[in-house]
Amino acid sequence: MLLAVCIVFWIPAFSISWKNALPSLLLCIFNAVLLSRICFQVNITRNFSLLPAIICFLPFSVLPQITSMWQTQLLGLAMLLVSMQLLDIYRADAAVNEVFVATVIFSLSALITPETLLLIAVLILYMIIQQSFNIKVLLAICIAIALCAVYYFLQQHLLSSPLTINWEVFIERKFINIQSGVTQFVFTITIAALYVIFDIVLFIGFSSYNIHSQSFLVYFSLPVFILLPLILYKSEDISPIIGMLIASMGALASQFFYRKQSIATGVVLLLYLSVFIGLGVFNIIYTNFNF
Repeated sequence: MLLAVCIVFWIPAFSISWKNALPSLLLCIFNAVLLSRICFQVNITRNFSLLPAIICFLPFSVLPQITSMWQTQLLGLAMLLVSMQLLDIYRADAAVNEVFVATVIFSLSALITPETLLLIAVLILYMIIQQSFNIKVLLAICIAIALCAVYYFLQQHLLSSPLTINWEVFIERKFINIQSGVTQFVFTITIAALYVIFDIVLFIGFSSYNIHSQSFLVYFSLPVFILLPLILYKSEDISPIIGMLIASMGALASQFFYRKQSIATGVVLLLYLSVFIGLGVFNIIYTNFNF
């Protein structure tokens, strides 16, 4: 039933441009299932469950500005793919391959939005916290950045590809305000608030988690220092990088709801679902009736 509700919210995007909405929907479904798979692999869920998929899929489905942008889904996918590379490297002596791939993914994501280059600093900090940072890892990061820099140069000057880094979007930003759209403003603030709330609550019991859960929490918590300022201090259109924020928030929410089953957790889950379903319904009414 919840999956059906999520699909219904995609109807306005298909009515506007199905060519953009269809690949975005397919990527969104893939991201949601991938998050469920990651939660299973790190033992957050003992059995494969679609609850993490719904938790991630629902916020992606609320706004047409997101559902019609496949770039947003690609950045969310980048966030999840990097997590698959890094969650098993606690105290690893040679995590060169994993870090190299992660750096390449973040660097190539800069073709969509240049802010993802800042996440390489988060990657280095994560390796330090995981006690896996060494000279080999640093060299792997540098080689990956240099390789992507060569690709950027060839693409911009020789290949004439439409995928180029738009530095103007990165530089010309303004603080988000209600004039950018009531629903968009409320949605962004809601995602940011839930990200911080789930993060704080989970870190209270950090010492009692196993190594996989700790790595999971650390990885999806660190981007808060980059993603939140970039989302709140934004460009004219809703930034594709919000896909990374939603993917990270969905991961933290999944761990929160599986951390300890109780009546209170069930109530929070119902509130979580109600907030996003309410935002989706409000957006449809607000858009169609022009309140």
